[in-house]
Amino acid sequence: MLTVRQILFGLFLLFVIYVNIDGLIRMLRNYSIGRPSERLKDRPLKRLWSVFVYAFGQRKMFKEPSTSLHIFIIYGFIILLIPSIQTYIRAFWPQFTLEWIFGKFYGPYIRVADSIGVIILIIVALSLYRRYVLKQVRYIGTKELHRDMDYILLAITAHVVFSWGVHSMEIYEGQFPGAQYATISAKIAPIWGHLTHTQFIITYEIIWWLHAFSVLLTMVYIMGSNAYINKLKIFPSKHFHVIAAFLSIYFRNLDPMGRIPPLNFEDEEAEQFGIGKVEDFTVVDLIQTTACTGCGMCQANCPAFLNDQPLSPKELILDIREHFLKKAPVVLKQRKGKKLNDYEKQILEEKLIGDVVKPESLWACLTCGACMEACPVMIEHVPKIIGMRQDLVMMEGEFPEGVDKIFRNLEVNGNPWGIGKHLRGDWVKEVADEINVPYIEDKPEAEYLFWVGCFGSFDDRTKKVTKSLAKILNKAGVSFAILGKEEKCTGDPARRLGNEYLAQMLIMENVETLNSHNIKKILTFCPHCYNTFKNEYPDFGGKYEVIHAVELLNDLLKQGKIRVKQEVMQKITYHDSCYLGRYNKIFDAPREIIKQIHVTEFKEMEKNKEKAMCCGAGGGRMWWDSKEGTPINKTRVEMAVKTGADTIAVSCPFCMVMLEDGVIKADVNDKVQVQDIIEIIAANLEK
Repeated sequence: MLTVRQILFGLFLLFVIYVNIDGLIRMLRNYSIGRPSERLKDRPLKRLWSVFVYAFGQRKMFKEPSTSLHIFIIYGFIILLIPSIQTYIRAFWPQFTLEWIFGKFYGPYIRVADSIGVIILIIVALSLYRRYVLKQVRYIGTKELHRDMDYILLAITAHVVFSWGVHSMEIYEGQFPGAQYATISAKIAPIWGHLTHTQFIITYEIIWWLHAFSVLLTMVYIMGSNAYINKLKIFPSKHFHVIAAFLSIYFRNLDPMGRIPPLNFEDEEAEQFGIGKVEDFTVVDLIQTTACTGCGMCQANCPAFLNDQPLSPKELILDIREHFLKKAPVVLKQRKGKKLNDYEKQILEEKLIGDVVKPESLWACLTCGACMEACPVMIEHVPKIIGMRQDLVMMEGEFPEGVDKIFRNLEVNGNPWGIGKHLRGDWVKEVADEINVPYIEDKPEAEYLFWVGCFGSFDDRTKKVTKSLAKILNKAGVSFAILGKEEKCTGDPARRLGNEYLAQMLIMENVETLNSHNIKKILTFCPHCYNTFKNEYPDFGGKYEVIHAVELLNDLLKQGKIRVKQEVMQKITYHDSCYLGRYNKIFDAPREIIKQIHVTEFKEMEKNKEKAMCCGAGGGRMWWDSKEGTPINKTRVEMAVKTGADTIAVSCPFCMVMLEDGVIKADVNDKVQVQDIIEIIAANLEK
């Protein structure tokens, strides 16, 4: 005959199973409101491997010492949970023991499981200390998120404590399998000897149920607060990520990080370009919002957030997630033709851009990719932001003051400043007496097309870099030519600003020009041009071998085709360009160059390589500055000054202009200068 505990626990277990299965089905239905994604079908084996590396292996969490502790909570809880399952099974089958399954490994396992609770409690305490005492940047966020985290930490703590309670009481009674291995529980067991038999039975029953609730009620809370958000009207738990993170990682972007998928303007049935409402996101985008752990690693690396500008990538994703979870059931209900109540109508009236995401947050983004690099569950913040910018620009005609002029200049003259396109090759006249710079029409057999770019052609400061590179190429005997007035902007600024139509127009015009000259190799010193040619032009029929100048110069130095003076008397620090470094993983070449030219001293900045801080120019921000917060270029220059370097070496014209301005803003003209690596080589070439 079943006992009262067995009946109640059985009913409660059925309720938990129902809530979780029903909730999971509801969540999968919610995702269906998004647009289809190619990732649902492509490269399954590679995607499966990603799950092992990034989900089970927690690879990205190990990049930060404080977050690497997370793996102990995950696996510690799982290790502790297995003996708990044994406890639940024994409620119905008292003779059951995991020793039947684990065999000789049962004893060592119980020893680890019983002891690991200590580590878990220490990490829980450290988590609370970091959040409430140290107040780390990544924890800044909504009160609801903090409350959610506290619930889960409380549940974990309760499970550890009550596991020891149940096991120690069973040890005291001689009913726990493998009692000799449960060292901590065994030490607790004698305290129960002070209770009478009745007190012992009542205490055991209370602790047993609290032990069960610590797991099962948590499962109900996590699933219920996400799947039934409209009915419960509460903040959804971010801990649904224990399920969604696996999906997010499986469906992660396997294409180049620097590629923005093109919009199809030939689709005559398309009524929307960009992301104007939550249904415009893809299914994968929506999965990613629910996979967000709220860890804050994105905002701890976001230059806009760190400089008090109106963007938190964490808040952006969490706000979209909450809006999605509220709206999805209503959209599905509406599609079935069912009548909506007033609350549901109110949800439908809520605007994604404006009510949920503030436009100023979208325009504060530098598209530097630091958030995506840091995210442990592979959330793609930047494409979502650009998608919403596309809606603002192409559907609503809304953008920051002055951006319309940039678009007009790009359309008419092929550069952001509106300088006459016929003047693009005028810099050649300035060096005609010193070096040979042929045009492609005069030298069609040239190995490299030297893509000078807008900065290299028109900006007076950057033209010095252009001339330096041409000088080095001549010295090394490299075969190259330029397009001159046929060259125009690659489309990068227009694309990152959300004007996809203008970007595609520029791209296709350039592809037509390049293909007409049968171009095979493109050499550029602009990372934005490099990224666009390498990762985005193939979508439009422009397939070329793209080389950044630092890659070529590094090879020329190694091969001895160019030589520099024995020692360069400079103390150098290097600033990684986001589009060269983080997006295209070119970290070694510039550093190898610096070592080969024998500088007096080389020191890395606090934030370097994958974690380097943006100069402040990405995402179209080169042409207008945020009036809020601290100038990002000023902050970056201050980081450089702390190294004691007298030169900030760069390999990007955007960074050159921004950091020179940052030197002025930081008032350190007498301490540090900014130079492109190309200039440093050219100035120190052996004759």
